[in-house]
Amino acid sequence: MRTILSLNISKTFFVGALVLTALATSCTKDPIICDTCGIAPSYDIPATYVFTRSDSSSVDYAGQTNRIMQLVELNAKLKTGDAGQKLDAQVLKDMFANAGGNGGGAFTFTSTRQLKDKCFSLDASIYAALYDSVALASDSGAVGALAANGKAGLIKRSSGSTILIDKNGFEYTQVNQKGLMGAVFLYQIFNSYLSEAKIGDAVDNTTLVAGKNYTAMEHAADEAFGYFGAPIDFSSNYTGTGTPRYWASYSKEMDAVTGCSDRIMKAFRTMRAAISNKDMTVKNAQREILYVELDKLVASCIIHYANAVLKETNPGNKFHAMSEMYGFMQALKYNTVEKRKITNSELTVLFGYLGTNLWNVTEQGLTNLKNDLATRYGLESIKSTL
Repeated sequence: MRTILSLNISKTFFVGALVLTALATSCTKDPIICDTCGIAPSYDIPATYVFTRSDSSSVDYAGQTNRIMQLVELNAKLKTGDAGQKLDAQVLKDMFANAGGNGGGAFTFTSTRQLKDKCFSLDASIYAALYDSVALASDSGAVGALAANGKAGLIKRSSGSTILIDKNGFEYTQVNQKGLMGAVFLYQIFNSYLSEAKIGDAVDNTTLVAGKNYTAMEHAADEAFGYFGAPIDFSSNYTGTGTPRYWASYSKEMDAVTGCSDRIMKAFRTMRAAISNKDMTVKNAQREILYVELDKLVASCIIHYANAVLKETNPGNKFHAMSEMYGFMQALKYNTVEKRKITNSELTVLFGYLGTNLWNVTEQGLTNLKNDLATRYGLESIKSTL
């Protein structure tokens, strides 16, 4: 069994912590997909995510857009450390918590929202620890110190650019970005906005929210869509002018092989139309599709990066891809108890294939990880082309 990147070192500060905070879980079978449930809505399903009432928009997901842009700018700050600049842990923490409504002065815009208070609570402190660690590591990066097994520092990618990695090879920027895509965006979609409390049949779907043009249930559907990060006209083979962010961006990347973007967007649009037309049967069927398709998108991304590492020869590129893969693996734990396709113990096995030190990852471990996910998420026929 060939080692892709060699040697051994102790567990990195955030690897074990993030894995151990996995949510309680059980496995279930795939839900019934609405296209096969025999329901033919009598109302129109719009071709884009546009909904109106009295000729005015009834859609609002400004909070989600704010948080997406906060993560964009937080990651831009972290990338300055990849380029060899010194980072300040408090600046990063202030951006995470949106101190003063402008990230402690680091954001280019103001907002009352923040990433920290929407992060899965057991993981929020881990990101504070990550910011302490990256600030310390950036001291080495600022003097051009090169990374080695057991030593944080810079490592060059094939493009000539550098990334800042910790002593075990994890790229801080990617662990932060992919981690928060799961711990904030996906966690909120699955556990808040698609929940019974927000979108269940008993939620008031008649009274408009005070001063707004939407019901509480409509708004919850919009906020779930907002965290997906898609332009309103997003689709498979997307060529529009909008910018897909985060999960929508990766949906676009996986789409050529999986065709996932049309299925996800159709589910979001149909669910919202069903809510506006008081059709709880179709609404619930589309909600089930979203639980399945978004989970499968996560698995597709992990397999994609496993394939990339197996083909890669540049060490910096390997660390980059494995760090992305690790961050995406965290997202598997954020689906709800009833919907998850992997238990905590099974997820621990999955992380075992990657290990706590990326210098030690093996081809066999990556192959085992890829095969496990492909079988579990019904991706076997495309696992080699993702």
